[in-house]
Amino acid sequence: MKPPKAGTFAHSAMEVRRAVLLVLRAAQSPAVADVRDAPQLMRQLLHAGHDVIPLRRLVRDLLLRSADYAQPGDRSALPAVLYVGLQPLLPAGMSLEIFSQLDVFAAPGYAVAVHGTEQHHCMVEHEQRQLTIPIGTVASMKGETHLATLVLESHGGTSQRFDLEEAVKVLVGTSALPTQKLLKGQFRNLYVAMSRPTSFLCVAVNAERVSAESQALLRAKGWDIEYL
Repeated sequence: MKPPKAGTFAHSAMEVRRAVLLVLRAAQSPAVADVRDAPQLMRQLLHAGHDVIPLRRLVRDLLLRSADYAQPGDRSALPAVLYVGLQPLLPAGMSLEIFSQLDVFAAPGYAVAVHGTEQHHCMVEHEQRQLTIPIGTVASMKGETHLATLVLESHGGTSQRFDLEEAVKVLVGTSALPTQKLLKGQFRNLYVAMSRPTSFLCVAVNAERVSAESQALLRAKGWDIEYL
């Protein structure tokens, strides 16, 4: 199954489900302990016997919202909106006050402005300094050379594998290059992405998908590891 095309209603719904999953993880909801990504969220909750009607209503309401949660005024109301729809899935005894204090709702320490969906640029302002960061797919960056690149982990919808989870094993020498056709395609994309920068390469991967052994081996090879 192909992922929904950007700019479509289906794509927006997937982004909302992804955000909801991040909030549930931040709340340490036992209901999503085994949910690996947003496409699995509804299906696995149903399989586990959870009532997903409140969650479906929440996703619908967020998609059809009149509020702009990117703005501080509207964003302050977001925890209460999410709490109502997610309450059946939250840990027992979690109050709205505790829920609202989760780090996932904290305001960023810097201003971010996204300039239109067609420009694919993000401007970050910090301590009176501005930096415009281009954001794009690996294919859109092919042939380019960058001073620095951040490569974000991605999940192969068909291969059902996380690319950087598998690539780290190869980087540290605990696994050979893949032979599966789908995973080889993901590795080709990673090669293009990770060979763009001339001075600084950063890869963002979920720490839960990198073993302690792999982390130790990465450090031994000169990689710096930061937890965010």
